[in-house]
Amino acid sequence: MTDPFTQISRAILSALQADAGWVGMVKAGNIIDMTASSFERFRTQLQSADTPEVILLQEAFALKPFGPSSRIAEMQQAFGLIATHDSLRVCPVNRLKFQTLIALSKAGPSLGLDGLVRQWQIGSGEDDALGQKQWRRGTQRWVSVLSIHVSMSMTREQLASLT
Repeated sequence: MTDPFTQISRAILSALQADAGWVGMVKAGNIIDMTASSFERFRTQLQSADTPEVILLQEAFALKPFGPSSRIAEMQQAFGLIATHDSLRVCPVNRLKFQTLIALSKAGPSLGLDGLVRQWQIGSGEDDALGQKQWRRGTQRWVSVLSIHVSMSMTREQLASLT
């Protein structure tokens, strides 16, 4: 079994890539999948054809073990969806944020991972007109960071059956 964090990362990217509106804005080659076996490093420079570039990073997580009478382990993982744009026009940034919400909503509250994912939400988003240094890579660009918070749970039996 793949670990749940990798499963969720792949489910998020699959949901985005399954949405025609989202794919119409982001070329397949501009989506960086850090769970792919071929992933090695980020591009050091971005050209216009490379944008918008979208990267899904893992951020803060919490693992809540069983309480004395609990039979469920709870886990939370935040995923940072970072979109680097080519220009400083705000409309493409806003359209991509909204289309991300639409695409993830189509995947449902469990992102297609029933029995693992309880819910997700987008929070702690931030747009930066100058772009954080580590994502700018070249000229000044809009950088959007959407934090996708995913809550999951597993029973004692599920965890005990894993090796």
